[in-house]
Amino acid sequence: MDSTTPSLADNPDVREARWLQQFQHGLNRLHHDPGEAARIDAIIREVEEAPADGPDLLAEPLVSAGARAGGGTRLSGTRSSGAQPPLEAQVEPTGRTPGKRGRRLRGIDDAVGPAHRSWLEPIRHRFSTTGMTLNELSDRTGHSKSRLSELMRGSGPHPRWVVTAGVGRALGMPMPPMLRLWMNGAREAGKDQSWIDACVQESAVEETSQPLALRALTSVMAGRYTAFAGAFLPVSHQAEQVVAEVFDILWMQWETAMASPNVHRYAWHVLRARVLSQAPRDRDGRVDMSATAFSTAAAHGINDLDELWIHLQETGSLLKAISRLPDNLVDYTVLRYLCGIPKGEIPGILGIASAQGGHFDREARRMLEADLFAADHAQEGPTGS
Repeated sequence: MDSTTPSLADNPDVREARWLQQFQHGLNRLHHDPGEAARIDAIIREVEEAPADGPDLLAEPLVSAGARAGGGTRLSGTRSSGAQPPLEAQVEPTGRTPGKRGRRLRGIDDAVGPAHRSWLEPIRHRFSTTGMTLNELSDRTGHSKSRLSELMRGSGPHPRWVVTAGVGRALGMPMPPMLRLWMNGAREAGKDQSWIDACVQESAVEETSQPLALRALTSVMAGRYTAFAGAFLPVSHQAEQVVAEVFDILWMQWETAMASPNVHRYAWHVLRARVLSQAPRDRDGRVDMSATAFSTAAAHGINDLDELWIHLQETGSLLKAISRLPDNLVDYTVLRYLCGIPKGEIPGILGIASAQGGHFDREARRMLEADLFAADHAQEGPTGS
């Protein structure tokens, strides 16, 4: 076959169908809730031609041949993996036409909040991968280069929906999730609902169905993602809102997610970055999980004040120790011991191998025991001779 001809595996529809079938195999293996399995079966039946059996995705997350040859992604249990970089920094831009490279986009303004970034970063990434210049984008949208440059940086007043939607359409972005994320960003910028409603009326939104594979992922992972988010976000309904935003962000980035070595790992990074961007912080800049101590007290039905005080002190110390763990161990520990998710499901949620999950569990226990022992010893003080 001509080397310039795309293989069947490069076809996005075939790739998605294969991923769905592998996802179904993983669910069957873990014996999930029958109602959940039925929802996935209904989604998968919409795929007319599913390829032959593949690896068990939920048990052993799918890794591309290229990533496997290069050793894959290193998931250390004893070193912090760090914050997930912005989308535009995760994937090397491709598809630029030699001789047509435009001026590189300037960075996003430091004042841009997380809700604004949630739709701006996918747009910047899509723009960088098309090889399009600002001149070409201006021709397609009818908006001036200066206005588009301002939008791409997130500087100036919050952009009206008609400008944002024009850019999204020119870049082939899905409009329903983009509108929801834009509305959240407008609220974050202090815009009232009347301003938002007036803006939305200026440009209609085309109805678009969510990709089938994303629907499957959403159906299975929404509850698990919400449980994780709830451990860090104490405000009522905040966790549900953040998880809804995560799936909208994934929808905007879905082509990139499906082309990544590990879809589950990609989705988890998006969730984690979004949750931690809104989590409260202590004076040292670490995530403050103290509010979780109160929720665990309520779950245990503790009403006596003395007992409650002891519980909060002990739980607070444990939560602080958890927050000091490396990122991968924090994730595993929160899912397993604060959210109560069975250990057999956690590798599929995190996008790691089953054996890696056991390693994370052992390392987390060892480090927590050492941390808590050192803290207790420090409180007791040096013993006299």
